[in-house]
Amino acid sequence: MRFILAAFTGARCGNQFTMWSILLAIGVMCSASTAAAQRVRGRVLHEAPPRTAIGLVHVSLLNQKDSIIRDIRTDSTGIFSLSAPQPGRFRLQARRLGYQVVRSSEFVLTVGEVLTFNFLLPSRRIELEPVTITDKREMEKRLRLYGIDVRSFNNARRITREKLDRYDDGFHTFIDVLRLQNIPGLMIQQGNSGEPCVYSSRASAGLTSGGCMRVLLDGVLAPDLSDIEPASIELVLVVDRFSSSGQFGGGNADDGGPNAGVILLFSRGNAP
Repeated sequence: MRFILAAFTGARCGNQFTMWSILLAIGVMCSASTAAAQRVRGRVLHEAPPRTAIGLVHVSLLNQKDSIIRDIRTDSTGIFSLSAPQPGRFRLQARRLGYQVVRSSEFVLTVGEVLTFNFLLPSRRIELEPVTITDKREMEKRLRLYGIDVRSFNNARRITREKLDRYDDGFHTFIDVLRLQNIPGLMIQQGNSGEPCVYSSRASAGLTSGGCMRVLLDGVLAPDLSDIEPASIELVLVVDRFSSSGQFGGGNADDGGPNAGVILLFSRGNAP
């Protein structure tokens, strides 16, 4: 990425110095030795005037291999603070949906040192896909192509593209999205095969036992949920056992089925 050195001053005051730089955003860095653990802190602001604070920005501390070793979200005032596990060379990365990803230049943290970075994030234009309005008869026809009963569709818990966009930030997986919906009786466990299992505790008529729900992507069994990116999905339908067992055969008997319900995933452009 481009790095523009705006100014550098070598004036010192004790063990303290100040350096100014710009990297698609303006970073202000000042350091001071303290008795506490080494730390980086700062604030994230809009690049455009009047440069107001940006909340819920993911700020990550990266090592020399660009691996994330610490991660935090800014508060409503745009402030963040991250501690480094040990002294060394690091970089900071700031990212949020609707803004360009910004990385600082590499810096050195010594024992007990505190550095301050203030990011200015430039906005990023997001191209919205056209919305198609389909009448009821066409909707029912498309549902039947997937073998879905209209009643199951109407009774299902829906996770729309609008909800998925909230977690399309590069940090959340599809499994995280399901977990964050707080659907009663639904939890993420490890199945007998070692892969993630969407476990429904309401799989039996008496609600006394559960099982892994069957997951279908565009009508085909999805082998591993961890391979699915939220950005690739347009619609999710969570159908309980009472609506799904006759159509889809329920969940995996080895994990407590056989009628645990089904989760129907539709990739972009394939939703009914």
